[in-house]
Amino acid sequence: MIRALKRWLAAGALVAGMLLGAAPAGAQHVERGELHGIWPLPTPHPYYQYPQPAACWVDVRVFRSIRYGAVPYCRERMRYRPGAYECRQIIDHVCAVVMPGSAQLIDARTPLERRLIVCPEGPPPPMCRRMDLQ
Repeated sequence: MIRALKRWLAAGALVAGMLLGAAPAGAQHVERGELHGIWPLPTPHPYYQYPQPAACWVDVRVFRSIRYGAVPYCRERMRYRPGAYECRQIIDHVCAVVMPGSAQLIDARTPLERRLIVCPEGPPPPMCRRMDLQ
């Protein structure tokens, strides 16, 4: 029973090696009955020619200021007036993307909506960049 299993494993390893273009390193050991763990099979690393999205979600853009930290909105004007409709909240469509030539994930953001909101009481948020408002 064990010999039949070893032969079956050796045959599978040889077929896999033929399909991948090279014989696996441990196939000789299986034929002699010296099965010691799993041998490395040549597997190509999946590099893509174009960016591949992995997952997508909707998120609120966070603006950071040195003095007050992270705030989920920004102000349009230099003078901060709480209670005025001069603050913007930007909603982004975010996708985790595998870039071509690597297996690293990065976040790609696309603005979906720019909401005009009432500026709340409290510390002034950071200024909106011109490219955020367009």
